[in-house]
Amino acid sequence: MANSRLSFLGVFDAEVDGRQIFFAPKVRMLLALLATRRGQWIPVEVLTEELWSGEPLPSSATKTMQGNILRIRRGLGDDAVLARRGSYALNVDHSDLVRRSATLSW
Repeated sequence: MANSRLSFLGVFDAEVDGRQIFFAPKVRMLLALLATRRGQWIPVEVLTEELWSGEPLPSSATKTMQGNILRIRRGLGDDAVLARRGSYALNVDHSDLVRRSATLSW
């Protein structure tokens, strides 16, 4: 597994082996949701509700989220996000995860 670092202070960013990885806003939101619950299995329903918080869920929400999981895997490595029975978990061993109590801005 590559050496990954995720930073939540200031602008959310991701690095792999010292190389900054850029993600679209929805992908960053999904990665942040997974990172704040690192190692925990999060059901697809919870992730889609969080990602579209306050907005009506589009019919393509689950498919869009699955595509965003694929984008995270492409950026951080295939084993960065694990899947199991309708749930996902972030599997980044060498992360610098810092939680903020304030709302993250995207």
